[in-house]
Amino acid sequence: MKITVCSLDIAWEDKQLNFNKVESLISQMEDKGDLVILPEMFSTGFTMNISLAEDAAGETLKWMIETSKKYNIAIMGSFPFTQNGREVFNRAYFVKPDGTWSHYDKRHLFRMGDENNHYTRGEEKCIVNYNGVRIALNVCYDIRFPELVRKLALEGVEMLFVVSQ
Repeated sequence: MKITVCSLDIAWEDKQLNFNKVESLISQMEDKGDLVILPEMFSTGFTMNISLAEDAAGETLKWMIETSKKYNIAIMGSFPFTQNGREVFNRAYFVKPDGTWSHYDKRHLFRMGDENNHYTRGEEKCIVNYNGVRIALNVCYDIRFPELVRKLALEGVEMLFVVSQ
């Protein structure tokens, strides 16, 4: 599997500009490979402005699905997600070229950045099967808690992707 990690100078709280930056990078890649991994909160920056949170019908997931289909690649990245208009998660999505997706909500919120006062802690793991590989999703600070990674390894996870800011 060919994986591209996209380092991005994120425009603060400017979703459309960030979408344009990422798409420009992808369109210029000679070999797009199988998967592009975007940073944590790639569309907004690591913001505590939860008014920018979207649900599954929002523009960020829609953009990820359309871009994944257009370039025939999987895309992974996180953004502020709202569920039922009440809870807000730092949610990572893994979008496949066929338009299907899986998600993971960050479990270990970064207290030093005040994330715990704005976002809801996730509870569930996410294991994606892609191109014959079992992949687990994590977000940034989760990597500081190795017991989670050990459990995933025992469950046959072959790759761990951790999007980070």
